[in-house]
Amino acid sequence: MFGLTAEAGERRYAVLLGVNQGDPSEVVLRFAEDDADRVGRVLADVGDFRPEDQVVLRRTDRRRVLEALASLGRHIEADRAADPDASALLVVYYSGHADSTALHLGGSRLSFAELTEAVEAMPVDVRVLIVDACRSGGLTRVKGATPAEPFAISTEDRLAASGTAIITSSSAGEDAQESDELGGGVFTHHLVAGLLGAADASDDGAVTLTEAYRYAYAQTLRSTSLQPVVQHPTYAFELRGKDDLVLTRPREVAVRGVVGISEAGTYLVFEAERGGRLVAELELGGPGTIALLPGRYLIRRRDADHVREAEIAVDSSAMVPLDAEAMSVMPYGWTARRGQASRRRAAFALLAGGGVSGEALKGLGLAPVGTLGARIDLPAIVLGVRGRYAASSSQNQAVVLRQRELGADLTVLRLFDLGRVAPGLGLRGGLERVSQSFASKGRAPDRVATVGRVGPLLRVELAPAARLAIAFDVGADAVMAPVRGPVSEVVELSTSVVPYAGAELVLYAF
Repeated sequence: MFGLTAEAGERRYAVLLGVNQGDPSEVVLRFAEDDADRVGRVLADVGDFRPEDQVVLRRTDRRRVLEALASLGRHIEADRAADPDASALLVVYYSGHADSTALHLGGSRLSFAELTEAVEAMPVDVRVLIVDACRSGGLTRVKGATPAEPFAISTEDRLAASGTAIITSSSAGEDAQESDELGGGVFTHHLVAGLLGAADASDDGAVTLTEAYRYAYAQTLRSTSLQPVVQHPTYAFELRGKDDLVLTRPREVAVRGVVGISEAGTYLVFEAERGGRLVAELELGGPGTIALLPGRYLIRRRDADHVREAEIAVDSSAMVPLDAEAMSVMPYGWTARRGQASRRRAAFALLAGGGVSGEALKGLGLAPVGTLGARIDLPAIVLGVRGRYAASSSQNQAVVLRQRELGADLTVLRLFDLGRVAPGLGLRGGLERVSQSFASKGRAPDRVATVGRVGPLLRVELAPAARLAIAFDVGADAVMAPVRGPVSEVVELSTSVVPYAGAELVLYAF
């Protein structure tokens, strides 16, 4: 796993710009400066960009950017004078605000024309300019660059050993998007994942610029496809030669471990030790790898109707294999409620349970209750319908009273998934047919009435297996029953509060 990314005799340089504050009227971004740091770390770890050959600027302005480029140019000239045969590559990355003509840098503006002129003046063989900003697609029209359709880059058009390439996170007129869940810009998140190995479509251990762009394009389009504005990264190049440009070699590094994933699929990689931060979202077309910093990670695979999960330990000494089929299947209800499956957005289950209900009438005592039903788990709520049967009795020296309740209810729940435990709260309401019979020395006719129930409930669900959950409920119902007069007409409604507790088995059909 040890080696160098750059070819012998090649020096790699990078300028990394992250600016959260654009013009005074623009909203302050949350992740632009962090994104610049993240790209710099990846280039250093798996791209052989040495720290002394990187310039990182945060909260900067036009003047300082141009001065930094000029200073780095002098540094490169000195390096090339010492080794005239060495080739040189420059990567310039920017994350922040922009419009169709300029970067917005803390109240100042750097036009795309100035930026590309300064980059093209650098004494290097290959220049790569990457801009993650709103409406940055205007760059691909600067100075006669030729835009290329994302998936129409033929082998003859692949990036060459010399020239200039420009990649932007959005086309002209589009907004580039940040994501709280991803903890950064959507495009940069996927670009970084691609550089760490997810973009290695040829499975040769090297990620080329073409592969990185194709991967970042496809994943950015997918991630933003349900948003009000779909984001289309753009690509333009003026390059010569026939060899593709290798940006990273994730399998040949000593500072990161490598996870080898056995099958194609969508994978989410979370830190297991620091609050579960999402590290990468990978879309693999076949077996693949990703380079990760040493630590423990939780990896989830999103299949069509379920999610698999595994926790792994990564160090820098060996490749960690991950067998997708050996990953444990997550509870189907959890998968549906969190919207994690790639296609299915609901889980259907059968219900069977029982419990005890408090006194509906004084003297009846606790009533055993049995229930049968079905439910559907959706991303926002859980809806359930049940049939309910309860029986209770009471007696004294004069009379024996037997009461039977048969009815149906509807439950609306909101569950909060904490691993395989899901506490929640809800509301349940329904109607019952209540019949009472009397055994006495005198004449006492049977009575039948329709009763309404409604009330809140608290629930905790445990999921010991993917298709099974065990639920525990407590609550209290307001029971509304008719009170009849001497000639049997209803004269008023009587309301009483009846507590209950129960348990239920939830068996997911799919």
